[in-house]
Amino acid sequence: KTGTSEKVIDGRYSKVARNASFVGFVPSRDPALTILVLIDTPQGLYTGGRVAAPVFQRIAEAALRHLAVVPTIHPNPPFLVTSKVLPRIESTSTQFHLLPTLEPVDDEFSERGVMPDLRGLSARQALEALSAFGLGARARGDGFVVRHEPSPGVLVDRGVTATLYLKRHFAEASSAQ
Repeated sequence: KTGTSEKVIDGRYSKVARNASFVGFVPSRDPALTILVLIDTPQGLYTGGRVAAPVFQRIAEAALRHLAVVPTIHPNPPFLVTSKVLPRIESTSTQFHLLPTLEPVDDEFSERGVMPDLRGLSARQALEALSAFGLGARARGDGFVVRHEPSPGVLVDRGVTATLYLKRHFAEASSAQ
């Protein structure tokens, strides 16, 4: 919601000094933050929509990125890859030191392999890895993988559907395990 108001100076409303404001919550579904931006005596264009709303947008985008809150409207679709060869996928995440792998049991075209450890990966990264290994996925929640079934290290057949349990804040979720 935008706002533009005259300031009170010496007990009277000023005709030139104003406050411009914008208040909102993000994301729109299941809000995580409420943000108020108040610009004291903006110069030039002084309406809340013109000076405070762009500041709100920059703050909200940065805060949601920092909190790892995924979009709730028009999220990026999962990127799926298919492959007949069982590749080794390495995560670029240094924070969780993950190396999800599906090592074949007999040879590189084996129909069985070892379930990779997907914990700490985003839903998209986990779907990419599972698809590349010839496995399906069912996701519960959103955010980062905190656990999955089958468990890491279990022998699985190609075509198996894994269940991914996701949380928005990996650190909170991992400490609760």
